[in-house]
Amino acid sequence: MITGQFSVTFQAVDKMIEKSTGEYDDFLEYGMVEKDQLKDLLVRFSNIELLVIDEDYIDKDTCPANMMVDNGNDTFNFIPVDKRKLYCDNIDSELSIDKAYDLIVGDIKEDDLKPKITQEQNDSTVRMRDIRPTLSNIDQSKINTASSVPQIENRVWKSKSWQESKLYLMIFGAIMLLIGFIIPSEEADSAAICFGIAIVLLILSYFVKSLGKTTFRLGIDWDTNTIWAIHGDDFSWIKDANQVIDFVILKHDEDNGADVSTAVLTDGAVTNQGKVSSWLLKVRKRGSRDFTIANFATKDEATEVLEKSQQLLNSFS
Repeated sequence: MITGQFSVTFQAVDKMIEKSTGEYDDFLEYGMVEKDQLKDLLVRFSNIELLVIDEDYIDKDTCPANMMVDNGNDTFNFIPVDKRKLYCDNIDSELSIDKAYDLIVGDIKEDDLKPKITQEQNDSTVRMRDIRPTLSNIDQSKINTASSVPQIENRVWKSKSWQESKLYLMIFGAIMLLIGFIIPSEEADSAAICFGIAIVLLILSYFVKSLGKTTFRLGIDWDTNTIWAIHGDDFSWIKDANQVIDFVILKHDEDNGADVSTAVLTDGAVTNQGKVSSWLLKVRKRGSRDFTIANFATKDEATEVLEKSQQLLNSFS
């Protein structure tokens, strides 16, 4: 049981805690409350006037009324459903006032209130069988990507365009070198210009490689039962990590509408079509269900990440 005081903060409610405002910026730091005051405050919050979504709000992004309670160990977030009942974000379930109170003060554990694992879910689980399925209300903010979470990393291109830019610069640099070598000796000035352009292009290709690379990270957060990946500014995740069988890579060809001359500098040099190829890292679950979690510019990058990801996953077999 939790003893002492509880820190309470409200969001999207008026100062009297009588109605919902729907505004994300309306924060009310209520302060510390004693244990014997907590249940009355929960009742008061459950009775607030809920926001009615009429024509004034139909096109507006509104925030539901929130009550956040910190007991010193955990923070619980509640949303009023109707009188005497609250939705608890932590367990993705509706609770009575009494159950919400017992949860905050520690008389009931979160796991005791979460939905039980169904037989279908149990049959789909391949590892970490004691972990519950991912809650339906999970979002990016709730997934732990800190260094303490099991994860792998690998240097990769930020995107296919960065990798192609380096390729173009190197190809044109090589062409200018070749032209410089075949220019007649009596046109030494022209040859020198070609050599100079070639050197500039090759130097630029080096800087493009430095700027175009990033550290790709992939990890598993067992608290939310998710597999996540960070690739530059892109964040992706897959729920129910304990149902994942394996990782696989798949080549993906995309028509970039290039003409013949442009295709020479892409994979079209092989296919004779204006196509750009990338490699998808996919998460495979039971029933051959594959979910894309990342996209890489080269096959070598995808293969390196695939091997590390498989090792990470198999460490929990």
